[in-house]
Amino acid sequence: MPPVAATRQARRLAIIGLPNAGKSTFFNRLTGLSQRVGNWPGLTVELASAKVVLGSRLVEVVDLPGIHDLSGYSEDEAVVRDVLCQSVFDGLVLVVNGAQLERHWRLVLQLSALGLPLLVLVNMHDEMHQLGIRADLAQLSQRLGASVVAMSAHKGDNWPAVRSALTQLAEQAPLREHACSADQVNMPALAPGEIGKAHV
Repeated sequence: MPPVAATRQARRLAIIGLPNAGKSTFFNRLTGLSQRVGNWPGLTVELASAKVVLGSRLVEVVDLPGIHDLSGYSEDEAVVRDVLCQSVFDGLVLVVNGAQLERHWRLVLQLSALGLPLLVLVNMHDEMHQLGIRADLAQLSQRLGASVVAMSAHKGDNWPAVRSALTQLAEQAPLREHACSADQVNMPALAPGEIGKAHV
């Protein structure tokens, strides 16, 4: 059985994304100087975390290492699997690079399959406009059953909508008692045809 959460009041959200997707830039903008880096309980790894107020809730946000997919063999991918299996999270925030959306579908679909409340932040939306890249974020949201919000973490573009989506995630996500199971996290890589179903 997956680990059970100790008695806690604050919701906990994991911040996940590919390397260079702007995940840590987003985390820094959200948390400011309140973040801390320390050993994660049960693991010999250091992670950045912070507690922020979203709406009426105190929320702990944890910046996980950048990964390409949950079924990979890199050290960082192993760390993320271990953290998700050994720690209880109430929701996931996935940061993707809007200028390179094709590279992110695998991780998007894997995280959506975990069954946790999910928020997808399409970063570098300003670069999408400059490159003429168009994506139907409403359609993607409908297919994933998750909120999808465009932003520029570096410039702070659309930040009120991002904060609103984070607040909604924090206030609506139920306080979970168990971490994800190993069967959920150690899923096989998705076939190309499955990834293609998410194209917008």
